[in-house]
Amino acid sequence: MSMLRMKPKVILEVTPIFDIWTLFMGFCFMYSFTLTSQAENFYRAVDIFRWLYVVGFIMLLRSVILKDDLELTAKELSHIIFYMFVGILGLGFVNIGVSLFAKFTGMMAITDLVINTAIVNDLFVAFLAGYNEEIAFAAIYFLVYRLAPDKMIGVGRFRFNYAHVVTLWAVAMVFPIFHSIAYSLWGPAFVVLFIGRIVLTEVMVRSKRIEPSILAHAAWDIIVVVPLLFTGG
Repeated sequence: MSMLRMKPKVILEVTPIFDIWTLFMGFCFMYSFTLTSQAENFYRAVDIFRWLYVVGFIMLLRSVILKDDLELTAKELSHIIFYMFVGILGLGFVNIGVSLFAKFTGMMAITDLVINTAIVNDLFVAFLAGYNEEIAFAAIYFLVYRLAPDKMIGVGRFRFNYAHVVTLWAVAMVFPIFHSIAYSLWGPAFVVLFIGRIVLTEVMVRSKRIEPSILAHAAWDIIVVVPLLFTGG
């Protein structure tokens, strides 16, 4: 009798967009050592993402098969953009909903609510977060998913894959814990990060691509960061 069973690797298609991201991130981390003396605080922020990049990629290659889609067609681009906007809209509703709930319940003033993973008011860090966090947490999702038992749970028409539900909740819990430890984010932000992780993971799983979640994550961070650049944070 088998004591532990692992499912086959899931295939994630990647287009040239993914290679462009990877090339950009690789050069960023290759030359990030130049920031150690010129911008020490910024270097520490970049250092967090470098480890996500290295460890995340190792785990991702162990958990999925990255299938090269060698030519990006207009249809595929529209598919990616569609899921990217699904992710952005999902993150927007989560942030607004939790912000309003915190405002009306008196948990926190709406202007004090940290609703974003970007802790440095810089567009470059927003790009780093979007790519590297999605790589790392996609890897965690698929590694756990391969080990979780496959069975259907629920009642009647409301039935779900146990492996997906358990894995989704596990990753959604790890995501805000990671941010709480790394960036000292607590309170309502924990709820935002939890639900936001569910949104981005669902986008990845349903599109069968990692690029839409990367683009949605980066775009949302930039949407939040840009006003801070003009107001001084």
